[in-house]
Amino acid sequence: MPVSNTNASHDFIFAKLHGLWANAVKGDVLDKLLRSGTPEALQRNLHAFGLDMPSREEFNKELMAREIGFLDRTARLLDEAAAEFYRSLIAKTYYSNLKTMLHYRFFPEREGDVSWLLIDAPDLPSFNADQLLEAVGTKAFIAQLPLSSGITAEALSNIIFALEKDKDIMVAECALDRMCYANILAHAAATPLDMRATCKELVECEIDITNISMLLRNVKTYKLDGKRLERLWLQGGALLSPELLSQLATSESVPKAVSLLPRLYGNMLDPLKETALFHSENRLWNHLYGLAAKAFRDFDNEALSIAAFPFLVHFETLNIGRVYEAVHFGIPTRDMQDMMIGA
Repeated sequence: MPVSNTNASHDFIFAKLHGLWANAVKGDVLDKLLRSGTPEALQRNLHAFGLDMPSREEFNKELMAREIGFLDRTARLLDEAAAEFYRSLIAKTYYSNLKTMLHYRFFPEREGDVSWLLIDAPDLPSFNADQLLEAVGTKAFIAQLPLSSGITAEALSNIIFALEKDKDIMVAECALDRMCYANILAHAAATPLDMRATCKELVECEIDITNISMLLRNVKTYKLDGKRLERLWLQGGALLSPELLSQLATSESVPKAVSLLPRLYGNMLDPLKETALFHSENRLWNHLYGLAAKAFRDFDNEALSIAAFPFLVHFETLNIGRVYEAVHFGIPTRDMQDMMIGA
């Protein structure tokens, strides 16, 4: 049963969030992790943040559970509308679990226990992996799938029957992403007025960045046809409509596509247009981090810290995950620093 919200004062929440962020993995603390050198040293350094790092798979689940915990505990302090925005962000976990189940259901060549890939989150439905994978027939599989905010049984059925027919997992995943972000945008638009514009700005920017990343990868590598691409774009971005993205996708090169982007993004990426794509993607994510950090530091509007906090925590999660992978693969510290967001 969901726990009722406290609806604490913004003064209290502002102080609490800034106290949490003061002890986050950033700055000198992040630099210490980067310089861990060995998995054993990294494990010791991560203990202070409640991360035991028992195995690669379990570590990723621990890391996600840590982020979800921050959001869930904060949501319980908020008014109902702001809390629902936080819960819509937590619900990304549900959509991720759903994608995992589709992979293992329709691509049975995958071996192993799927349950270790599924992440539990408060107030979200859980997936009975064994029961779902043993369901006889697609209708029975669909009937046993739990539903969450932002998705209907009919919409989910349409996605799954299409996947069964064409085996296009990329289209299925993007359809789920569109529902996920539509749900987040709807809750962002329903937050209190003092934080609504910032919530929408941050989500819309995230959508733009996700779409630009898909655009540049397609121009560089995928070369997908226009009809298929139309089914992949997220809707609701700040500066890039699906129609414009489909036009840009016909560009013959990454530099050409970058030159046609809206000025804000084009100026960011122009110096990086001849480099590996991860440099451009990191530049875009650093832009979103900057927007969130600026809002979080606005002491004249305490509600903006509430809007920005989930984004900062997510980037902290990404950074820790990247440090973990880099240390395990022996990537030099200097190269690792280029991978950090907001560092």
